[in-house]
Amino acid sequence: MIEIKELCKTYISEKQSFEALKNINLEVDKGDIFGIIGLSGAGKSSLVRCINMLEKPTSGEILIEGKDITKVSATELRKMRKKIGMIFQHFNLLMNSTVYENIAFPLKISGMKKEQINKKVDKLLEIVDLVDKKESYPSQLSGGQKQRVGIARALANDPEIILCDEATSALDPNTTQSILNLLQDINRKYNITIVVITHEMKVIKSLCNKVAVMEQGEVVEEGNVIDVFSYPKTKTLKSFLEEDIFYVPEDIIEKDLDNNIHQEILKISFIGDKSKSPIISDMVKHYNVDISILAGNIENIQNTNLGHLIVKISGEKDAINDAIDYLSKNDLIMEVI
Repeated sequence: MIEIKELCKTYISEKQSFEALKNINLEVDKGDIFGIIGLSGAGKSSLVRCINMLEKPTSGEILIEGKDITKVSATELRKMRKKIGMIFQHFNLLMNSTVYENIAFPLKISGMKKEQINKKVDKLLEIVDLVDKKESYPSQLSGGQKQRVGIARALANDPEIILCDEATSALDPNTTQSILNLLQDINRKYNITIVVITHEMKVIKSLCNKVAVMEQGEVVEEGNVIDVFSYPKTKTLKSFLEEDIFYVPEDIIEKDLDNNIHQEILKISFIGDKSKSPIISDMVKHYNVDISILAGNIENIQNTNLGHLIVKISGEKDAINDAIDYLSKNDLIMEVI
């Protein structure tokens, strides 16, 4: 559906140049909800603006259904853009126009007849649950309602792709979840491919099936959400996950100062049915070690349980090593802190 090859973007000013994107390679399949996450300045927004050619890449290719959007004529680009909807962080609505007029705007530009526009807008209002707000102005809407108007407008030309640039950053948690539910429903019903730019880990977990992690203009991790979150490799993703999972004060994970006690602090992650297995209690019974649970949680991501524990394990050194080996043999993911 979307194939990005060796994409680079350099911004040049009078005094200096800045390489925002460095050899990006990504594939987004038809029907994916593909998340791109990273800290501010990682290059996320530059990437999404290149995908719809609001920014012209310095080099590389962006293939949509096999056609390189960076090399098409201006006329062909306009046609291709009609199939790419865009949802913005701050809604970008026409403040002096009604909800109806905002949604109808791209249809008028496309040359659709008034009767067809009326039918299309009514259908879109039903999809985003704003039928009663048809004649309202943006100033009369809540943030969530404004974003629903933005979603309806993005759907107006029957897009095959929707790009969301921090679409929930300006919303409270409850409203954010309702917007994520709406996007997921749209993806499921209409098989529209959605690319989500965000710095919010909960957005990725709630919405996306695949994710790419960006760091200083590069993609440093990518894959299925459950796989990437289960085996984080980079400092960026680990910091995102630690903030989102739980915060553990430094004094809690400090080892005791008794030199006669052998200890290790472990972060243990478990996936799927492993969350229901008594692996920790079995380990304590078999290897004569003590376990103190310092922090933990379990959550459901893409219908798969993913749990995390931070534990202090104490006992004889050989017993600790045997216990850790036992956990590894049971396919738990471990990291010594």
